[in-house]
Amino acid sequence: MISKKILARNVVWNVAGTVSEAAVAFLIAPYLVRELGATTYGIWLVIGSLVTYFGLLDLGVRGSVGRFLALHRAQGDRQQANATISTAMAICCVAGLVVMLTSIGAQSLFFQLFDVPPDLVSQTRIALELIFLSLALVFPFNLFDGILWSEQRFDIINAIDIPANVLRSFLCYLIVRQGYGISGLASVTVAVLVVVAILKAYFGFRNDPHLRISLSDINRRTASDLISYGSTRLLMTVARLSRLQLTNVVIGSAMSLATVTLYSIGRRLIDYSESAVASATGVIVPLATTLQAHGDDNRQKTLFVQGGKYTSALAFCFLGFFISLGRTFILLWMGPQFAVAGDLMMILAVGEILPLCQLTTTNILLGIDKHRFLALFMIAEACLLLTCGYIFSSSSSLIPFCYAAATLGTIFRGIMITVYGCRTLDVSIYTYLRSTLLPGFVCAILPSLAMTLLVQQFPPSRWVIFFAYCSLYAILCGIACSTLLGKETLRSLKSKVQENFQGS
Repeated sequence: MISKKILARNVVWNVAGTVSEAAVAFLIAPYLVRELGATTYGIWLVIGSLVTYFGLLDLGVRGSVGRFLALHRAQGDRQQANATISTAMAICCVAGLVVMLTSIGAQSLFFQLFDVPPDLVSQTRIALELIFLSLALVFPFNLFDGILWSEQRFDIINAIDIPANVLRSFLCYLIVRQGYGISGLASVTVAVLVVVAILKAYFGFRNDPHLRISLSDINRRTASDLISYGSTRLLMTVARLSRLQLTNVVIGSAMSLATVTLYSIGRRLIDYSESAVASATGVIVPLATTLQAHGDDNRQKTLFVQGGKYTSALAFCFLGFFISLGRTFILLWMGPQFAVAGDLMMILAVGEILPLCQLTTTNILLGIDKHRFLALFMIAEACLLLTCGYIFSSSSSLIPFCYAAATLGTIFRGIMITVYGCRTLDVSIYTYLRSTLLPGFVCAILPSLAMTLLVQQFPPSRWVIFFAYCSLYAILCGIACSTLLGKETLRSLKSKVQENFQGS
């Protein structure tokens, strides 16, 4: 069983990894936009959006490897664990080969869809070739990440990913400075990917020396199990990528490549906030799987309610940040010419709050293999969102599209997942709202109001003031959220701190 100490360690490391990734991305993005230009940077974003879809060719297998390895370890089935990783490696290698074979046709399609300036055609073609190569390698490489995930070694995963993100950004800075453009950025992507994969493979197999990849362990039954579970996760991934990536393609083809940059800036902060909450709650999946393997339904319900309460508090705190400091951040980060991106961000932020609150629910349902309806909800949202993208493409403003995105997110990933989670885990909706969403909202309301009033009276005009405001807001939210722990937990923490202080 996973201890609270290990769970806390995993949450801290996952959040640290997400924060570091967001930090380096925010630091490098203005430089790339400035040096490459809005059109070239828009091409780079669209390449990433299009190529990401080829990642779906593994049929969701890589996303299910960690879950099945965790399940088989909890059941003590070592043979089936080896069959899982061996069969998954075979499937992913085939998928990588398919990517390389189809990359030529995909490049031709890219230049038919997008009006790439003649002086950028050559480096765009090179960038596409390198990115497809990296994608082909990602299929088998991500399985090493899944091994560490199943071993609950999120500390090792992030101890590798954090320096890699910093290194990648530094190399991108040097490459662009030397004038190599997006082809140089693609080269950096491939190089860092290979180094990270080697390190994760080493630590994954060192932590579990009995785990092996062997041709003799590959079998159809395991492949069927992986694809059956993974296919539903595949649908969820399709929906998420459509919401986050394919919208860039729709906007770029219907409006302009420069508009993609504007929309990306407006959503970037939202996306990283979602990643932060998702990384904190992602450690719940193997825990829910383990509880299911032991038939512990009571602890599963407790995890659903208590985990949802903390997730809701974090989500509402993010909303308070967007309302009070989000627009200021964009002005300081990208400059006044991108001020309209602040308006887009505010609209999108409101629509993402309830979905953020439900990330604990989503991860529990993934852990217990009850996520098929989640996939249907998310696919429906993505289809309607892309339809709205084409409907509003004739408009000169992105604001109507953002309102549609916020409304659809609230309905499909918010309300519908809330109801489905309560029914699946046998918790009344009233109990869930009273014990989960309401406490989270109450904790965030006072810090949010205080920071909003402070910004209105004394707007932060420099980075140093902005970071001081962020620190103050984080402290206020921390104090407010500590009330969720309860008196007994706070007394216990206080006693431990005093014991450690006296012992030192």
